[in-house]
Amino acid sequence: MRLEAAKKHFNQLIQHKRLAHAYLFTGELAQAKKDLVQSIVQALVCQHCDAEGGACLNCVDCQRINKGQFADHMTIEPDGRSIKVDQIRELKEWLGTSPIEADFKVATIEQADLMGPAAANALLLFLEEPRSNVYIFLFSQQAEQLLPTIQSRVQEVTLEENNDHSRIDQMRQEGIRDQHAQVMLKLSVNRLDHLIADYEAEAFEAWLKALEYFYYLLLKGDPLAFVTIQQHLKPYLSFNQGQDGLDYLNWLNAQLLLSRYRPRDEELGSLKSRVNNFKEKNVYQASQTRYHQINQALMDSKKLLISNVTPQLAYERLAILMCQWD
Repeated sequence: MRLEAAKKHFNQLIQHKRLAHAYLFTGELAQAKKDLVQSIVQALVCQHCDAEGGACLNCVDCQRINKGQFADHMTIEPDGRSIKVDQIRELKEWLGTSPIEADFKVATIEQADLMGPAAANALLLFLEEPRSNVYIFLFSQQAEQLLPTIQSRVQEVTLEENNDHSRIDQMRQEGIRDQHAQVMLKLSVNRLDHLIADYEAEAFEAWLKALEYFYYLLLKGDPLAFVTIQQHLKPYLSFNQGQDGLDYLNWLNAQLLLSRYRPRDEELGSLKSRVNNFKEKNVYQASQTRYHQINQALMDSKKLLISNVTPQLAYERLAILMCQWD
């Protein structure tokens, strides 16, 4: 469901008093999920909704919600690499108190898939006994990343991508190169706002080139891949950038595998040149099995990061697994 359609859907639910107590918003559009929750809260509060239930967006209440000044909405974000059980307990305690401004409370849990077992179980206990006038929204890229017991107690809404061109146009106005904007949209979009805020063109390009060289060595099985982590990648191995790097490597690996069987140049846009650089290096000598091995290793590496393994160790393990050692 696209964002505008989702807003209309929830406006109708609110208008007919059929809003459920818990929803899971899936898909890769982090900002769209936030925008949808904001739209829902505005529709719940606004005293000047239109005939279809949509908030006016101009009244004092709508404007305050737009500025994040609504006291009855709490957002939980990962504390470091995970959402801790204490955060969920604090949320449950807050939800148990009376609203201040409205007659309801709203909770948003971003990257809900990063809840540890204790946090997930604490939330589950709350979902099993929902309170009236309490609405909870979970964000995750995929429903399968959450416990099945949590999945069964929420209603899933998948937000689909609108045309990327408008988003790229907006990013271009913020001084981001087209090619870099396309890369950002391929990465973990939960961090898109941070990537934009931290953007510096030369540093971003240096990071991509370091990743591409690392990938090239992995594909060849060259032990220099291990060395290049220390020499070229170390400045980019914070937890978040380590995750983003794995996402980019995974995307690149998928493009090269698919390019063996059918042309995809029309879908690559300005990223065509980055993929073509590998074609010129005769990467097609790598077998289909090799690409699948790298894909699995990248997925395993990302799981290690979520399990609190440091990015450098995860990357080094990846190099050890994929390289040929005499």
